[in-house]
Amino acid sequence: MYSNMEKLTTKYERRISELLEQIREFKSQIYQYKALLEDKDYHITLLYNENLELKAQIQNLQQPTTPSRTYTPQSHPSPGSSQVAQPMPTPKTQSTSMKRQCPNCGASGFAIREIDDKTQVISYIPRRIYAKKKHCIKCGYEF
Repeated sequence: MYSNMEKLTTKYERRISELLEQIREFKSQIYQYKALLEDKDYHITLLYNENLELKAQIQNLQQPTTPSRTYTPQSHPSPGSSQVAQPMPTPKTQSTSMKRQCPNCGASGFAIREIDDKTQVISYIPRRIYAKKKHCIKCGYEF
């Protein structure tokens, strides 16, 4: 009778030791996964900060820079000379370069809304006139 009890206890003790070993293995795996997760979070924050810096650089590069136009006196051609006048740029060619496009997601056209930027007042007279900012409907980015 004791032999059956002893067999059961040794069987249960063996099973308990196996389960304890599995618990130790699982705890070590949890520790490894936590370390990987912290490493991934660190890389995500680095990439997020780099992404913000690159977006700021893109926005700075996309801001139109207008060259200052200075008048340079030119000699007028004589009526008999065969100098051809240079064509002036038409507004049609300028409108294609001023296409609305979201720098965040690339959406364009009707997905970009132009709204008043109430933080920047341009004029108070005859009424308040605000600067404009653009709002992307698809991603919610304002620029």
